[in-house]
Amino acid sequence: MEDENMQVFIDYSIKQTLLQRTKNLEEGKDDNFLGYVFGEVFPNKIHIIGCAACTESHPPAKTGYPAVPDWKNEKSELYSLIPNGIRLVGIHYSCVKPTNLEPCELKKIFNGTFLKDASVTNNSLVVLQHVNTSDGERKRCFIYNKDLESVSECEWQEASIQGEFLEKRICFRVQASIPLSVSKDQNDTSEITNNIEKTCKELDSTSTAFHIKDCKLLLKNVDHGSDESESCESLLARIELGQEKLQSMHGSGKSKGKQKSAKSVSSSGSLKLKDVLDVRYLYQLTDNNKDEEAFVPVIQYRKEAKSKTICNLALDVVLNLSRDTPLKSLPKLFISALCSQLRKMASVMAQFSKGSSLALVKAHHFKLPGFCHLVTAVYPSIKGDGEPIEDDKLASYRLKLHKRLLLPENRPLMRPSNRYQFENDGQQGIYLTNPHTGLVGGVCGTVAVVDGTYSYHHYMQDNFNDDGWGCAYRSLQTIASWFAHQGYTSKPVPSHHEIQQALVDLQDKGKEFVGSRQWIGSFEVSMCLEHLLGVTSKIMFVSTGAEMRTKGRDLLHHFQTQGTPIMIGGGVLAHTILGVDFNDQTGDIRFLILDPHYTGGEDLKVILDKGWCGWKGPDFWNQQVHYNMCMPQRPDMI
Repeated sequence: MEDENMQVFIDYSIKQTLLQRTKNLEEGKDDNFLGYVFGEVFPNKIHIIGCAACTESHPPAKTGYPAVPDWKNEKSELYSLIPNGIRLVGIHYSCVKPTNLEPCELKKIFNGTFLKDASVTNNSLVVLQHVNTSDGERKRCFIYNKDLESVSECEWQEASIQGEFLEKRICFRVQASIPLSVSKDQNDTSEITNNIEKTCKELDSTSTAFHIKDCKLLLKNVDHGSDESESCESLLARIELGQEKLQSMHGSGKSKGKQKSAKSVSSSGSLKLKDVLDVRYLYQLTDNNKDEEAFVPVIQYRKEAKSKTICNLALDVVLNLSRDTPLKSLPKLFISALCSQLRKMASVMAQFSKGSSLALVKAHHFKLPGFCHLVTAVYPSIKGDGEPIEDDKLASYRLKLHKRLLLPENRPLMRPSNRYQFENDGQQGIYLTNPHTGLVGGVCGTVAVVDGTYSYHHYMQDNFNDDGWGCAYRSLQTIASWFAHQGYTSKPVPSHHEIQQALVDLQDKGKEFVGSRQWIGSFEVSMCLEHLLGVTSKIMFVSTGAEMRTKGRDLLHHFQTQGTPIMIGGGVLAHTILGVDFNDQTGDIRFLILDPHYTGGEDLKVILDKGWCGWKGPDFWNQQVHYNMCMPQRPDMI
């Protein structure tokens, strides 16, 4: 199909990210913003599902044209962040004057960048031009065909395509432990780089194999010929067959009729795929060729005084591949992803090592807002002097990642504590997280709920009996868990004793308060949040519970801008507000309540069925009692 008939679809979230980046351009000034767009290319359409900023580039050759990415330095960073399988499909740039792009100029730009990269296989590349003038904004879309060396302008459309994109993908997680040997007396990082490159060559050998555990398949790094009929889609059939065999084994003691019934139910249902398929790297030590002629080994011995440090690099890469990817191509794709991460690890080790002391590194995966795929970042975990590296010491390092991925620069989205928890890793801790997920809202009007993850803290947890007096403490613990889950703090959730001691240290209470069973209120909660976590809060007061129905706009604004849980205290009771459903026209309102007075176990069904977490009307509040609400504010940090 001709490029002028090509359709370009941009996911809503990506469009918002790009507009947010370009909406504040100064009039009459060339901002020189340049970014990459990622997605998938089809014969007649291009889907854009991701974007990232270009941080190293050369000035544009002509006014109105994009800058030229320094691809030699850029690709290493991008390939370590974005999963292998997510294609680079073009660029996005801003200018102050509408410009009709010429093929010869785009060829110069693309030839110097990713057209020479073997991983960029698509013929058509998108160029999104954002023009910001005194007359307003204008967005244009061009398609550059590298084979025909032609440019055509086309329309682009907004669409919700991330879900459709993921339905046609399979996510792999490849883990490997690779030993790295470095001389202790080495004062520069060249040896690290050289050894990493040697390791990459060793990985790409016929001795390399990969075990896909979920479907019990072993893939070797050898060429099996040109047969590409078997694709990644076949892995799903293998997994389903394995599940049927397991079900058959469990039902072996039943009658044949019941076994058939169970099998038919299984075959009629859809296969539930895990978030990732786990893959392990294996290295074959023996040779397959038994007919090889016998030989006499020759050993060379050289005595040399040298001190070596050996550390194991824990590689952990994610690939997001189309289901029609040939099965035989997986080993090469796995190796390419491992090598990209190895090179990134070498770069980070070189950056944080001190003299002969080697810094250790670790890869973390993140599920970021606006991204439908995981993003991987390599962080130093141990400094060259052997001391752990605190999150606060890596603010500048994280800031570069935020700028690269066009993330807000005042929220800690990429701290190691924010890393993605895979299904196989299991849920950490003993507390339920986000029990409100799945509850239906929207009965009244606009719904806004807590933004992020929190743990549900309630009476009788932690083998501690606070029934009848500890509800505000538990609400405070829920709020503290929210700040921990979002990466604002690495401190553990405070205990009742620590909360009481904090109030004594602040001279709000006497020494006898520690170890007592005395209540606390919203003001004490706000004082503890600031003292223990450095979090400030706003206090909102209502003279009676009946007045709560008038606070819809305030609560809506809080959850839309701050997104933190709210502690509310009135009379002798405290609760946690997780959201609001408010109609600005009629005044109808409902509150999403998390009740800390629950004394049972961590049974989600009981908690939801009995209303310990659920939507409540305005009559939920005591109409004769005054209430104070502690509304924590997000700190500006990264």
